[in-house]
Amino acid sequence: MKILNQTQPLQFTIDPTTVYISTNQDYSSYTNITVTVNNNSGADVSVNSFAITLPAGLAPTGLLNSITPIADAPSLWLFAASDINAGEFDATSQSGNDVTMGPTDTWQFELQMVTLNNAGTLPSSADVTVEVTYGDASTYTQQLNVNMDAATQGIISFNSEPSGINPGGNAKLQWQTDTNYCILSPGDGSHLDATGSMNMSPKETTIYTLYA
Repeated sequence: MKILNQTQPLQFTIDPTTVYISTNQDYSSYTNITVTVNNNSGADVSVNSFAITLPAGLAPTGLLNSITPIADAPSLWLFAASDINAGEFDATSQSGNDVTMGPTDTWQFELQMVTLNNAGTLPSSADVTVEVTYGDASTYTQQLNVNMDAATQGIISFNSEPSGINPGGNAKLQWQTDTNYCILSPGDGSHLDATGSMNMSPKETTIYTLYA
């Protein structure tokens, strides 16, 4: 990941820096987007809140409900979609008070299962906006660039052994792809290896979908 801000007490990075989008509008593309906040100032920094906004060119407004916002420090931050602005996800203090970020501390805010915009001409990049409000009520806004490219890779194979089981039985899902990572649904949105397997024991009939 590339450090994009060297002048403020807090520094922001984004991952991935490139997303791959299907050019076939019959198929959706997904990714997890993580914004990392680092304090490299050498001193404590008082933080009131963060706002992370996805542009419509990256994530279409009509599909924002597919996103699950996750904070890696849930005891400190309540991370949720804004009630006012489409595409904005706000991290606010769980306690209602400003949060102190110590020297060398790191926080991460992840947007899981972001549906990528594959309608029309694919732009070369998009900017995710991060705004921090400090404890003294001052703000700083940073644009984090995400490159966008057409997905040319695909799924080579995806199968289950055995192909059918009784409820509660065990089956192994196996896949092979030509891509950087996969996402399995239903699941937690984690990025999976391009080639791999996973043991499943569904209690009822379940359709598993692999996105690559």
